[in-house]
Amino acid sequence: MSNFYTDNHKSLSELLQKASANAGAELLIPDLQRPYVWQPPQVIRLIDSLLRGWPFGSLLLWAVDKGGLAKIPHRSFATLVDRVDDAIASVKQREEPASYEMVLDGQQRVQSLLLAFGGDNWGFKMLDREWHETINEKRQRGPRGKPHWSIGELCLDLQSFQAELTRRSNRLREVDFTNGVLRWVTRNSQTQRSTFKRAENYEDPLPAGDAKSNSGRFIRLSRLWERAGNSGLVEGADFEHATSEILKSHQVEAKMVAAIQRPLEDLLRKLKEVRSERVTFLQVVAYKDSMGAIDGYMNAVVNIFTRLNSAGRTLTQEEITFAWVKSGWDASKVGNRSATICFKDLRERLAKAGVTMELDDLMSCVAFIWATARNNGKVLSQGDLLVADKINPMAQQLSEAWPTLCESLFSTTEYLTQTRGLQQGKHFLSFNALAVLLAWRFLADEWGAAHGLKEMVKDGWNKTINAAISSCAERWLIASHWAGRWGQASAPYVADCADKLSKLRVATASEADVAKAATIFQSFMQDLVKALEADAHDYLDRLRVDEREQVRAYYTPLWIWHRLDAERWKQSATPLRLGKKLPELDVDHMVAVKLWESIWQGFQDKNLTEEKREEAMDAVNQIGNCILLETAFNISKGKKSLAMWLSETHEFKQKQLVEVDWAKALVLDAVCLRPESATPTHVAAAIEKRTSSIKTELKEFISGKRSRQDM
Repeated sequence: MSNFYTDNHKSLSELLQKASANAGAELLIPDLQRPYVWQPPQVIRLIDSLLRGWPFGSLLLWAVDKGGLAKIPHRSFATLVDRVDDAIASVKQREEPASYEMVLDGQQRVQSLLLAFGGDNWGFKMLDREWHETINEKRQRGPRGKPHWSIGELCLDLQSFQAELTRRSNRLREVDFTNGVLRWVTRNSQTQRSTFKRAENYEDPLPAGDAKSNSGRFIRLSRLWERAGNSGLVEGADFEHATSEILKSHQVEAKMVAAIQRPLEDLLRKLKEVRSERVTFLQVVAYKDSMGAIDGYMNAVVNIFTRLNSAGRTLTQEEITFAWVKSGWDASKVGNRSATICFKDLRERLAKAGVTMELDDLMSCVAFIWATARNNGKVLSQGDLLVADKINPMAQQLSEAWPTLCESLFSTTEYLTQTRGLQQGKHFLSFNALAVLLAWRFLADEWGAAHGLKEMVKDGWNKTINAAISSCAERWLIASHWAGRWGQASAPYVADCADKLSKLRVATASEADVAKAATIFQSFMQDLVKALEADAHDYLDRLRVDEREQVRAYYTPLWIWHRLDAERWKQSATPLRLGKKLPELDVDHMVAVKLWESIWQGFQDKNLTEEKREEAMDAVNQIGNCILLETAFNISKGKKSLAMWLSETHEFKQKQLVEVDWAKALVLDAVCLRPESATPTHVAAAIEKRTSSIKTELKEFISGKRSRQDM
């Protein structure tokens, strides 16, 4: 793609002018940018760097024409960074220029300079305790009480300026502006502080510029910046006159004026230099037909942004999508709650149900459900993220459906985890697999709501849908993982699932018969699982590990297998314990590794080829040599037989379990229980036989021929 960007520059004052209200805010921030995160001390350090002549750094901008801007969520730079009410007071647009630029990289620095130089009332609004922690590096004394807040504006502290000059022999270039010379000040204590009653010993974090004791002490830095931009400042007398006027207007006492007049003139000269400092930037040019397809251009912009932004961390598609959702969210549909609060609440509900999701995971899941229910099964691509017509409807539609969506997600997740005992990270590893199941359930819930089912019919409908989940949930969540559907190249499969779910919605929308609709929903999940069988069976055929430490991979297969036979579950429902603590299950060996090695020592068989010998020795780490036991057992690290371990457990000592019945249910023959009395080849054969039996039953489970007997 030719001519995608240009190399440009502007003076720092021009750049800030474009981002301020005076220019109608021509420099904007795309909403896919993260929020402003710098703290007040960082702003002072940036100004100190500029005054020392250190480089500001380059920026990355994006040229957007007037028509394109309306389609891309954006915001102006904030006049007041409000960290109390989480609101942003942005500059107001006066008129719309013909073109705009958006900051793809450099938002933090530009916003910081505006807070310092933008003018009166530009600054931070923060809780007093946060001011104390960030500015004074200490915690506020006493109980927290009322959440007092203060607004701080960046000022030059003339007293500290004079003291610093004295230490530096009046050499401005050596002044450390971070050493109290630049300070955040509450200029108007009546309007820039909370009105809650303060205790007598209350310690305000910021000095009050309007206090009598501070008369003539503080000058708003933006006023010096503005005066430095006066074209009439040329000769020394001009700077002397300008400085005198500033000091006079701030009622600085004569003694102080005599001490800082000349250094303040030098500071004004320095600010004049900083204003004209050249800021270089790369500019992604506006789209032209000569660049090729618009989708390719949009993909490139998103890639450029995500690779250069967020402090070196690549932004995800989900973060950008959430920016759109926040931008268009209709709070009136959800009790006047913001998108941030709604997603946070849903995350907390799901966590209580046993599923912990990061915001990215939840946004991905919700976006998938939206694609199936509202976007004709079209999953958002990266190129869609800057196309308003494709993504703008999402926020409105999600906020409208949010109550139903939340209830559907929570109730289904709770059913899976609390009723069926499935655990995140053990029985399902992919949120994509969960998203498909949740989308299916949401479509079923919406169908029921749309058809106005009466109470008894509605109850029957819900039971039918739950029955479908009961027959397919584990098979889908587990088999889709075994079948390798959620690897790095899963995007096409995710898109295919969304398309099929959307077609399910269309197929049932006009179906008024409850029984027929239920059959269609049930058949859908059964067909989805049926398509996994061959690949899942192939996975089971290949399932084996080479090292003792890797047998954890058998946890889910064994967890399912224990529940596929009623007698087996009866015998193993109560986990074996060595002590009184509640057990935590893990995969352990039936024939201990060290015992296995000792059995092989000295064993000779002339008919056993080296290849067959290695095969037999490898049997120790097959699934047939593993069972689920309490983690405290650690059979692998000893030389005891399984029978000896069992004799030491509480359940067998108390005759709650009988060895012969327990072993039969778990497909353990005498060789498995007491391998020290058999040859290695006999033990290997017993393990192979048990492995085959376990895998056969698991395949039958995937195929729907066996089901859980523990429910």
